[in-house]
Amino acid sequence: MRFIKIFLSIFVAFLLSISANAETITFPAGVYEGAVDSKGRANGQGIFKFKNNCVYEGNFSKNKIHKEGKFICDGKTIYEGKTSYGKITIYLPEGSKHYTAKERKIISLKTNTGFSTEYEKKMDARWYEAEEVNGEFQLTAKGQTDYTNDKSSGASTNAGKAGDCGQSWGVGVDGNPL
Repeated sequence: MRFIKIFLSIFVAFLLSISANAETITFPAGVYEGAVDSKGRANGQGIFKFKNNCVYEGNFSKNKIHKEGKFICDGKTIYEGKTSYGKITIYLPEGSKHYTAKERKIISLKTNTGFSTEYEKKMDARWYEAEEVNGEFQLTAKGQTDYTNDKSSGASTNAGKAGDCGQSWGVGVDGNPL
């Protein structure tokens, strides 16, 4: 009997601690319900209901979707899986998990402005802004300009490391470019 009382006391304390950290936060783009951090930000498991009736269910970090979640619009699951600091990246054709896909859709989910969709097309070794035209992805004017500039400088054919614009800045201990 004593064990049951101790267990129930611990269980009730656990439930109270969970409910104490669950809140509802109203943002310009919708309403969040779920775990918050000590600064009152969406942080942990929660649900964000956008004003247009789309819903994101999953993990949040500092008011941004992050790690795992599900994005639903009009009762249909648009995406389920990994997210990264406010963005969902879907490699096309949809469902492809290979980085060799030549097109991708990026859905940005933001608590203040809602969500937006961007398209990118891989040309040589880099991604450029694109748009869908009659079921095909074509570079936008900006994407074409960026690609042309990168092509003339040689940057479009060298993927390199993030932030290096395709150029090597030195040699490592093993003799390989940095």
